[in-house]
Amino acid sequence: MIKTHPFVERFIKEIGKDTPMSLEGNLSALIAFGSFNHEWSELIREQYGFSFGPLLSVVQGKHCVVAFSRDTYYNTMLEGFEKFKQQGENMRHVTKFEQSWRDSDALVKEFPLETIPKMGNEELRALLVRTFNITKASYSASVFSEMLDENAVKGMYTTAGGTEREFGEFFRISSSPTFESFALRIDQMLVESISLSETQSFFSDYFITPPLEEIGKKRETLIAERGGRAAIEKDIGHIHKELALNKTAADSYRPTLSVPLQTVFDYVQLCMYTRDVRRLPFNKLFTLGSNIARELCKREGITQNRAPYFFPWELTKGPISEDLKEEIEKRMQNGYLCYMSTDGATVGYDSIDEVRTQLFAFVDSYSAGKELVGSAAYRGQVKGTIQIIRSEKDFPTFKRGNILVTSMTRPEFVPLMKRASAIITDEGGVTCHAAIVSRELKLPCITGTKNATRVLHDGDVVEVDAEKGIVRILERK
Repeated sequence: MIKTHPFVERFIKEIGKDTPMSLEGNLSALIAFGSFNHEWSELIREQYGFSFGPLLSVVQGKHCVVAFSRDTYYNTMLEGFEKFKQQGENMRHVTKFEQSWRDSDALVKEFPLETIPKMGNEELRALLVRTFNITKASYSASVFSEMLDENAVKGMYTTAGGTEREFGEFFRISSSPTFESFALRIDQMLVESISLSETQSFFSDYFITPPLEEIGKKRETLIAERGGRAAIEKDIGHIHKELALNKTAADSYRPTLSVPLQTVFDYVQLCMYTRDVRRLPFNKLFTLGSNIARELCKREGITQNRAPYFFPWELTKGPISEDLKEEIEKRMQNGYLCYMSTDGATVGYDSIDEVRTQLFAFVDSYSAGKELVGSAAYRGQVKGTIQIIRSEKDFPTFKRGNILVTSMTRPEFVPLMKRASAIITDEGGVTCHAAIVSRELKLPCITGTKNATRVLHDGDVVEVDAEKGIVRILERK
């Protein structure tokens, strides 16, 4: 019998009776763990009144699995709603997020890319600290926007006096975006004549922002994948028409609601907007942090592709020791474990595959049933073949017409989403990227199934019933 790894044992003990959940994606020590770590946890405690709890991550290359408490994640959304009922958009979380956005814009304007090579080492280290301090402030203030799902909206709606019969219409209109999404802004970037330095942040993710010299090629590749500029401009026009229709519907429908139901309606809209639009300051900060980290590595004689494997605090302490250089090589070549708690980060290098397996087993033990059940982000019914995409390296294999299954989508997934017949994600709700883009594309989408990427297999034939939020397995590969 395989013994439970100490990191997994500690995680199980510390989350107690809470339900665990996991996310997968491109996450790095530099960007992801520079943004949500022990200092971020303290900000969560200050702003929401409770601890977020531990995060256990398994990282190999770009790919990361991170597990944490679903309950505390969900509670940030509920706490946000309580504050919103009292203060509306003047609630502290919104004002703090808006301030951090202004701070990020000011910082990026003060330190454009061309200034980085001219700065001294201590100046760069201090700037890296400032960059991630704003990132943590922005992320902690806006995390309330992430876990809103159909069940949560229905609970708020019912408590506010809404009827079962009319909920469908309420949910459809309240969860339809009326703002320009980050995905739409990427489309606009692709067809407009803006500089590569302005374009760079649009290609950022939670792993690292690509260096400036790669951006031109990436931009042209993305344009080609989307069918050329004319096709993108056509998509932009179509989405603008849809947004105008959504805005008209919302403006007509909202006044017919009682004041308590208007509050629920407005909170749904706020969560969608906040979660999506925050990618603008996030990506600018990630880009500044990435450029600083690469410059510090360059000055230490370290290949710049090692930058994502440093935690920010390792780069800000001073000259990089030989021992740390060896540790970075170990992280890059073999992967690593990271246990994040209020005490700080504990890094390990043993039994990586076993920890991932044990972590998934623990998370999946809270899921039951033969059908996958989630939230319907955009309604419809589709039968098709499953294709699981875990990271960007899988993108070239995706076949048009297949059903896209992934842990969660990000802006770089949009070309795949446009080729898919439906979308299924492990995580997410009303405000997630998959939900917003699927509504723009009118693509059946079910989010928040918890473990679709592990229950389903490439080649399985399924029915996606996005009317009921159910995935039925019709034929196993």
